[in-house]
Amino acid sequence: MHAPINITPSIASDHIFSYKESKYEFENDDFNIIHINSFDITLLNTLPSLKNTLLLNQNEFVKKFGKPQKKLVEYSELDDANMDCYIYQGMKAWFMNKSLESIELSSSNYCLNFFNKKAIKVGDNIEAIVKTYPKSWQSKRDNQVFVGLKNKQVDIDINLLFEFDLTTRKITGISFQY
Repeated sequence: MHAPINITPSIASDHIFSYKESKYEFENDDFNIIHINSFDITLLNTLPSLKNTLLLNQNEFVKKFGKPQKKLVEYSELDDANMDCYIYQGMKAWFMNKSLESIELSSSNYCLNFFNKKAIKVGDNIEAIVKTYPKSWQSKRDNQVFVGLKNKQVDIDINLLFEFDLTTRKITGISFQY
């Protein structure tokens, strides 16, 4: 059963966001917030699309990533509704009413591909998180680092979550959840 973790950027609504380094990156006192137009979720070694994967509907998602290896229907207790779960090698995506609800990356087959030609993927050293998201790293909880996401075109309440293993110092999972 899929149970999304819901940590929303609104927890920092009492903080004033400030401009930082690029037109895509913002921060507050607790964690980093990035604009979704600064990256895309892609297969490794492919270019990012102008329309972020997080904004794709179910049909557009399949068009981008191909037919899933497996398709399941899972019940979401939180939403009291069924969700389509598409399973790829190293990625799962959940849809409700044709809208993307959550994505999990579990292998280096997929990555966060940034328009500055950098990428972060499962298996990378956690220094990629420490250097890119220092505020979020300082606010980490157990083996998780939260990064807020922002979008000017449509309201978005989605979160980026990195999971890591301190022993191996590797990123073990990347997820986007509402």
